[in-house]
Amino acid sequence: MHFICSALVRRLLAHDRMETDDEKRVADIFDEPLHTNLDNVSTVPCMGRDALHQLEGPADDEDANVAQSARSWVCGRSISTYPFRAGNQVRDGDPICDRYKAVFYENLVIAAVADGCNWGNLPRQAGINASDAFVRYMTNHHSEIRNVRYAGSLILRAFAMAQAAVIGDDIDMPTGTTTLLGGIVLELDEEDESCGSLSSSPASPAFGSMSSSSSSPAPALSAIAAAAAGGGGNRPPKWGFVYGSVGDCKAFHYSAAEKHWQDITESNRALSRDPTDCGGRLGRMTATNGPDLRNFELGFFPCDAGDLIVIVSDGVHDNLDPQSLGKPPQVVGLNCNSWDEVELDEAERLKNRFRVNLLTSMLQERSDGRRLEPAAVVHKLLEYCIGVNAAAVSWMAENPTKPLPKDYVRYPGKMDHTTCLCFEVGRRSPSS
Repeated sequence: MHFICSALVRRLLAHDRMETDDEKRVADIFDEPLHTNLDNVSTVPCMGRDALHQLEGPADDEDANVAQSARSWVCGRSISTYPFRAGNQVRDGDPICDRYKAVFYENLVIAAVADGCNWGNLPRQAGINASDAFVRYMTNHHSEIRNVRYAGSLILRAFAMAQAAVIGDDIDMPTGTTTLLGGIVLELDEEDESCGSLSSSPASPAFGSMSSSSSSPAPALSAIAAAAAGGGGNRPPKWGFVYGSVGDCKAFHYSAAEKHWQDITESNRALSRDPTDCGGRLGRMTATNGPDLRNFELGFFPCDAGDLIVIVSDGVHDNLDPQSLGKPPQVVGLNCNSWDEVELDEAERLKNRFRVNLLTSMLQERSDGRRLEPAAVVHKLLEYCIGVNAAAVSWMAENPTKPLPKDYVRYPGKMDHTTCLCFEVGRRSPSS
């Protein structure tokens, strides 16, 4: 369960005052004050002026492109599952166009994953520019945050900065496009009465509607908090992940208390059956050189210390999709022979359940009771993706001039640039 707000926005703040340059940038691409739908829950200010740790990847040098896990509470890695074909000196799809970046403070995390759309240097640079701009803006302004709602307004501005960084100043200069998922993990103020109400207040719609295409109310924040806190919501959550997303990167949450996985971004693939349609992206996508924000989300997800947040590109989660694994609809309990017979929303709901169940079976804590560590999550997910695509990679390497047969049963999975960033929620120290 999660709560999201999805729309195209034009004004950032409904205040009668002079707009800043940042707000003007946001006003160019957003048309509603999405952040005002976030609860005004107080947060604990960032502890410490300097970051404890930073990581980003992938490295330009393929040999140096190993998992970044200098700390026990974070790990990130990007790989390619495309083949080396006979006669080619480079691998299909090179360079890797995914990008991950994260900055860690004692009680705050800023993280982003971008997936440059298509192949080549332009989408690669778009992913770099977007993730760098997002993290840089949030790093420069995180000390201003005192509540969840303001964090949401900063994320909107950071996305505007990312869009500006992708398109550049020269209209004649060709640029790429990219998806982006960026967010911030904050410690919630337990003394704030609003924080207590996250799990104890009567259920009520948190956001009026999910998007222009849906009239269903968003889940009540109280219900979300109850699911995240466990035990029926007997205590309020102590941490929260505030995020923005455009495109098809996904964020998953692992509850250390409940040993349970959830897809935070479960609705972001519900717009199209076309696997080449990422649902939205930053870059010059409209007549006015604006972004495609069809599936833009601004959301909040409650969590607790010891939980894990995992942000992945579609190179990971498409390989958790039962359809791309060659599984028939019956595997999720549907009485039909083709995925095309299933309503799009229903198909995505059931696919999400399949993905979460697969994650749960794949990523379990050790039998000796030791916690599930980020490095293990990243390693298992990427090795899994390599294994799923092995048959397709082998066939393409042996048949360099032929397209891969469209047969998910014989050749399951989706080859792609594949990124996983995983980190633990909670306070940390320089020595940890």
